[in-house]
Amino acid sequence: MDASEKLHIMLLTDFKKASPEDKLSLFNSLLKGYQEEVDNLTKRAKFGENAFLNIYQKLYEAPDPYPALASIAVSSTISLRCPVLFIFNFLHYEDEIRLVILLDVLHHLHA
Repeated sequence: MDASEKLHIMLLTDFKKASPEDKLSLFNSLLKGYQEEVDNLTKRAKFGENAFLNIYQKLYEAPDPYPALASIAVSSTISLRCPVLFIFNFLHYEDEIRLVILLDVLHHLHA
């Protein structure tokens, strides 16, 4: 729980314990706190959506690495010794390779 959540809980507790006369003055600060939290969550959501769209666009525009990697595999000594096993292993690790590419794109976005 972060500091703003603790503050909201404290304000709500004070509001519940307050007399009806005091609730009117406490209501404004309580409402302001919730509005700030909504604003922060909205900013966070927009940042997340923009980050996702940027990554998606980069990945969409990037060429498929499979043909290049497959051609390298065909010309390598490993593929000459055991091409079926190499291709099988490559296909098995295709998701991990895409994850590495995604992490590289994320790294370059934050750099």
